[in-house]
Amino acid sequence: MKVFVTGSTGFVGRNLVEFLLKQEQVELTCLVRNLEKASSMQDKGIQIIHGDLLDPSTYEKALGEAEWVFHVAALVGLKNGPEFYTANRDGTACLLHALKSSQTLKRLVFLSSIAAVDRSWDHDWTRFFDSPLDEESPICPTTDYGKSKRQAEELIIESGFPYSILRPAYIYGPHPRSNSSMDKIVYHVRDRIPYTRFPFPGVASEIFVEDLAEALWHVAHHEKALNQDFFVANPKPQSISNFFQKLAQCLEAPYSPQKVSEKVMARFMRYQFAMRPTDPLVRILYTNYFHCSAEKLKQYTGYVPQIGFNKGLAETIEWYQQEGKL
Repeated sequence: MKVFVTGSTGFVGRNLVEFLLKQEQVELTCLVRNLEKASSMQDKGIQIIHGDLLDPSTYEKALGEAEWVFHVAALVGLKNGPEFYTANRDGTACLLHALKSSQTLKRLVFLSSIAAVDRSWDHDWTRFFDSPLDEESPICPTTDYGKSKRQAEELIIESGFPYSILRPAYIYGPHPRSNSSMDKIVYHVRDRIPYTRFPFPGVASEIFVEDLAEALWHVAHHEKALNQDFFVANPKPQSISNFFQKLAQCLEAPYSPQKVSEKVMARFMRYQFAMRPTDPLVRILYTNYFHCSAEKLKQYTGYVPQIGFNKGLAETIEWYQQEGKL
């Protein structure tokens, strides 16, 4: 099975490559911009294509021989800026252009984001969202990152190529990018930064990166995942305060939650929304902004994450320790 992966040196891509190497009869080709980051791959029998997603001529031949293409490369962050459209939308357009000559493609699997759907916001900025996002939710991305991912989805859907799209919730696990949100949370909990002790009311869905890698491989071969889009996350969302507390347990760090009444927390929330109404971090801490349902993925393909939250978090911290990052 000839497999082509973009973004193979990134957070999800690196974990996906490790998963693919464990599968039988997989001939793996990876597009990389930085050969130094890919140095360890060359010892594992992986064909390395040194190129740029925005320059199809650097990888078109190898891409045209692939049966499965995993498009994981992305500029990530709940932020704004033209660079997101260049990396995510235009990069996808170039990939699709390079695929036009393919005679072998069986499935293009695209890693999108929950941010590609997002939630609409009315004038009540303190509104809680009790219902999780699902595939029938209105599509209204609110950041340039989310908009660029949605535009990439639309390009793939309209391309005529066989595809599957996965929209993960919050992703965590080994090999996070430097200075990632996971880095910050781990170190803030370890260092007992005060906000990590507050009983924030927010609820978020999450997915361990190794579960996500398996999900990408799963939908690539499932007949009912053909030309479908799915959210992917653990069935049970986590409260933000529980996430902090479980992380402290894995770190064996002292954890004393602040005793703050619901009335006081509601006052904090109103203040934060008044000062930073469109800040995704505020939404995540105080609302169910990052809550999604992966029921469609389960119904269509039977996929359910196998590692889950507690084990995944423990394995994440174990990786930090083994890498000397704690």
